[in-house]
Amino acid sequence: MALALMLVVSLSPGQDQPPSPGFGYRMANVGPLGLLSMDAVRKELSVSDEQNKELDDVLEKFDEAVGSFPRDLRKLTDEERPKRMKEMRTKLREANKAAEEKIDKILNPEQLARLRQLSVQQRGIHALIQPDVAKELELSQEQQDKIWKILQGTWSQDPDKSLSAEEKRELVAAIREREKNVRADLLALLSEKQKRKWADMKGRDFTFLGAGRDTRR
Repeated sequence: MALALMLVVSLSPGQDQPPSPGFGYRMANVGPLGLLSMDAVRKELSVSDEQNKELDDVLEKFDEAVGSFPRDLRKLTDEERPKRMKEMRTKLREANKAAEEKIDKILNPEQLARLRQLSVQQRGIHALIQPDVAKELELSQEQQDKIWKILQGTWSQDPDKSLSAEEKRELVAAIREREKNVRADLLALLSEKQKRKWADMKGRDFTFLGAGRDTRR
């Protein structure tokens, strides 16, 4: 997997209903949907009560659009699954687009600007390979090629699920250290002007670890 910690969706004490399929997709989303599913992010954006209600409605409609897709997949044959996956990717793109268009109307310009900064922070160094970020930083093709080469060297297979708790902690520590080194290598490719722009795009630091997840379903 890429140098990022996978977000695990689990039930909080006292919650006896499993999350909807759409909730899982939202929490795995590094864009506005995933971010706005976190109470800490809404607090950071100073979202009003009225905005909260409108955002909850957007997330609910997204969940409805996703439907029971994950459960449906388990019922399909190997021959049927690829077609259904293709249909679902299209469905998810459409649902994401519709939700983000509504979010753009709910939040004010200052909130949207901060939300974008949080999105860049959440994507971390991997944001550098995103077209929108590369364009804003005015990365040359040579820089983009070098960034790709460095990042590709960090991608690996998913870790063994049989790892003990201690082994998992050691793996996380190793991943973080490796990401720190890779970040330094990538920043070395940027000009001073690009580094300043990158800092502006991220904005002030926001701590995602421990930010938790929303209980909205």
